[in-house]
Amino acid sequence: MDAFTLGILGTLASSFFWAGAVILFRKSSDYVTAFGVNVGKNLVGLLCFSVTLVVMGIPMFPALPATDFLLLVLSGVVGIGLGDLLFMSSLKMLGAGLNAIVGCIYTPLMIVAGVLIFHESISVQLIIGAVLVVSAIIIASSGDMHNRPRHLFLGIFVATASMLSTLVGAVLYKDLLSRYDLFYLTWVRLIAGNAFLIVYYLFHPRRADLLQGLQKLHNWTMLGLSGFLGTYLAISAWALGLRNLPASLVAVFSELTVIVIILMAYFFLREPLTPRKMAATALAVGGAFLSVMT
Repeated sequence: MDAFTLGILGTLASSFFWAGAVILFRKSSDYVTAFGVNVGKNLVGLLCFSVTLVVMGIPMFPALPATDFLLLVLSGVVGIGLGDLLFMSSLKMLGAGLNAIVGCIYTPLMIVAGVLIFHESISVQLIIGAVLVVSAIIIASSGDMHNRPRHLFLGIFVATASMLSTLVGAVLYKDLLSRYDLFYLTWVRLIAGNAFLIVYYLFHPRRADLLQGLQKLHNWTMLGLSGFLGTYLAISAWALGLRNLPASLVAVFSELTVIVIILMAYFFLREPLTPRKMAATALAVGGAFLSVMT
C-alpha cells in the first residue's frame, strides 16, 4: 500500500474513532468536569501507548536533539494539554452543533499553515473541497443556532482558541513524524499534555471541584472507552495521516468527523436524521472526494 492511500485511510479512520469518542465525551461531561474528562481520557491513552511501546519494542528514551525534543514537548502542551481542555470546555458551553460551526475555522487555518510553513502546493480543487466540507458542517449544525447557549460568545472564543491550539500543536511536530516513531511521538506528547494539566490543577483556585465525578468508578467505564477511541486509536490514525499527507489535505478530511458524529448520533443516540443533515453529508463526501483529486 502506498503512503498516500495509507494516509487517506488513517485520516478517515481517525474521523470515525474521534466521532465515537466525542459522543462518549459529551455523555461523560454530564457527570464529570471538562478537566476530569481530559484527565481520564489522557490517562487511558497514556497507558495504551505505554503498553504499545513495550510490546513493539520501541525505545522510550531514544537519543533526540534538544531542539526536536523541545518541539515535541511544546506540541503536546499546546495541542493536547491546552487544546483538548479548551475543546471540552467549549463542547459543554456550546453543544456539539454550534461547536462544530466554530471548529470550521480549523480547515482554512491549516491550509494557510500548510502553504506558508510547509510550502505545500494548493489547488483550486482543494479550495473548493474545503469550502464544500465547511459548508456541509454549517448546514448540518445551523439548526442549533435557534437555541442560543447561555455563554455563547465565551464559548465561541474558547472553541476558536481550541482550534488554534490544535493547529499549533500539529504544525510544531509534523516534520518530526517523518524522522521518529509515531507511537513514541504521541506518547511524549501525551506526557507533556498531562504535565500541563497537573500544573493547571495545582494553580487552580478551586482545584477540588475539577476532579468531581472521577472518584466514582462507574464513570470510568465511559471514560475508559472514550480514551481508547479518542486518545489512542484516533490520535494514532490522525498522526498516520499527517505523516503521509499534506497538512491541508488532512485538515479537510478531519472535518468529516462532524458528519460522522451526526450519523452516529442517529444510530446510537436516536437523534433525527433530517434532510438538512443528509444534504450536509452528501456535500462533505463530495468535498472530501474532490480534495483527494488534487
